[in-house]
Order: sequence, then structure tokens, then C-alpha cells
Amino acid sequence: MPDTSRPAGPFRAAADHGVSHGDFSQIAGRPWWVRLATLVVLGAAAAVDVVTFHQVLLLALDESEEMIWAAVAGFVVVAIALSHHAGLQARQATSVRHVPGARLAAWLCVVVWSVLGLMAFLFRLVVAEPAGIEGTFVVDGESLSEVPGTDDHAQTLSALLFLALYLGTGVISGLAGFLRFEPAAKQFGRAVARRATLTRRRADSGWILAGARQLDTAIDRERQRQEDAWIRTEGEYHALAARLKRDARPLIHSMTRRQRGTPSPAPGDGEDRTPRKET
Repeated sequence: MPDTSRPAGPFRAAADHGVSHGDFSQIAGRPWWVRLATLVVLGAAAAVDVVTFHQVLLLALDESEEMIWAAVAGFVVVAIALSHHAGLQARQATSVRHVPGARLAAWLCVVVWSVLGLMAFLFRLVVAEPAGIEGTFVVDGESLSEVPGTDDHAQTLSALLFLALYLGTGVISGLAGFLRFEPAAKQFGRAVARRATLTRRRADSGWILAGARQLDTAIDRERQRQEDAWIRTEGEYHALAARLKRDARPLIHSMTRRQRGTPSPAPGDGEDRTPRKET
């Protein structure tokens, strides 16, 4: 007969060797300053992306300043979300608890994020910035040459700087997603907090329930007492009514005989005055 007290298959191997998947220390959660530092780093990365994308979109869009800033905000949100989600999905793909589709989602986010940055880099590299201030200056009666605009070397360096900043902010956002606190442990912490809240509410409402039960018990006792008193009073009323009927029957009989003209028997006269037939 097989032994059913122990798990079979891979679970049995884990039970035999005492293997536990996951880090139980994550249940306690990370310190608040670590979460705050992560948010600060993500905010700084978003600020850098705002500056870099504003430089690119200022050359690409012939729109008002408000529309350009709206487009910049959209590009920054998309870039940060893609890199951060890529890190999250990479964490899920490398976890021992394999999540189906996590690897594909991670690569998809990385590809889209890379294409977005590459197109912005190429546009920044090819399209020249607005020309610099040109003019003729006269110094000591001699005319000097015009101030040239931005040359190709400076434009290339500017594009490389944009690429470096884009890669740096993307890596930071991706690492923040990859090193993010375990979602399952986070859900466990939320469940524990909710349970503590419900326990406190139950304790607060417990005395109300106890008082209501005591009041209900007192009302039941009073109702029972009133019912018993009513039964006793009703019995007394029935007894009194029977006594009145018994006392009133001779009076009614006497009044009836008097109305018919038949003398009523004297009190205490128990002799039968009915004439008897002689045999």
C-alpha cells in the first residue's frame, strides 16, 4: 500500500530536503526609507527624460509650447512605464514560481522601449538644431565674421548625450521594477493590515453586541413576567366571575319567583312544601 502521508513527485523531493521557495524575510517588508529612495530615484529619472524628450520634440513638432509639453509628458510616461514593466516581468520570469508569458512580456517591453529611444536618438542626430545667432560685429572699425550655428560635431555629441541619459534612466527604472518588493508578500501585508483593522472593529463593536444581548435578555424576562402576571390576573378574574355567578344565582331565582307571585322560601326553611299524592 503506497504511503500517502508524504507528498509525491517534486513536492516530495522538496519536503525531503527541506527546500522552501522564496524569501520569508520579504514578508516583513522593506523599510520606508528604501521605498522613498526608490520613488526619489524614479522621479529624478523622469525629470531627466523630460529634459531630453523636450529637446527632441522641440525640433520634431511645430506646435505651441503647451502641446509640446503635453507630448513630452506622454513620452516620459510611456518610456518609464515600459522600462519599469520590463523589470517587473523579468523578475517574474526569473522567479521559481514561473509566471506564463512573463518572459515574452519582458522582451516586448524592452523592444518597444529600445525602438522609442533609437528613433529619438536618430532624429536628434540627423535633424539640426535651430541656427545660432548670426550677425556681423564691428570692432575697431573692422568687420568680423558671423557667429556660426551648431556644427555637426556638437550635434553628434548632443545626440550621444541624449542616448546616454535615455539608457541610464531606462536602466534605473528597470532595476527599480526588478528589485521591487515581492507582490505576493505585499498582498500578504495588505491582508494582515486589513485583518487587524477588522479585528479592531470587531473589538469595538463587541461591547455594543454584548449590551444589546443583555438588553434583549432583560426584555425577555420582563415580557415573561408580564405574561405570568397576566395569567394570574386572568385566573383571579375567572375565579371572581365564578363567585359572582354563584352568589347571584339565588338572588336571580328569588327575584324570578317574586315576579311570578310565588312566596320565596324563608331563609333556613329546608322543608319541602310540595303536596304529595296519596296512594
